[in-house]
Amino acid sequence: MSEGRDASGRWEPGRSGNPGGRPSSQSLNAAIRARLDERREDGITRAERIAQILVDMAEQGDLRAIREVIDRAEGRPNQAVALESNATIELLPITFTRPD
Repeated sequence: MSEGRDASGRWEPGRSGNPGGRPSSQSLNAAIRARLDERREDGITRAERIAQILVDMAEQGDLRAIREVIDRAEGRPNQAVALESNATIELLPITFTRPD
C-alpha cells in the first residue's frame, strides 16, 4: 500500500499523489488567442484582419462567409430537437407532509 492512502487505496484527506500539482501548459485556445491579439505591421490585430477578410468574402456573396458573419453577429438561431424513445418511464406519486 502506498504512503498517504487508506486501506481501500483511496487518498487520505489532504493528501495527493501529485503534491506538485498538474504541470502547467498553455492550452491551444490560449495560444491561438495570443496570436490573434498580436499586432501586424499595419497596426491592426490578426483577429481584426481575419474579420476584415471574412466580411469582404461575405460582401462578395460567399454563402459560408455570410452564414459565419450572421452567426457571429446575431448568434445562431435556435434549432428544434426531436427526441424519440421506446423507454417507459413510471412516475411515482410524491407526497409531502408539513412539519407542525
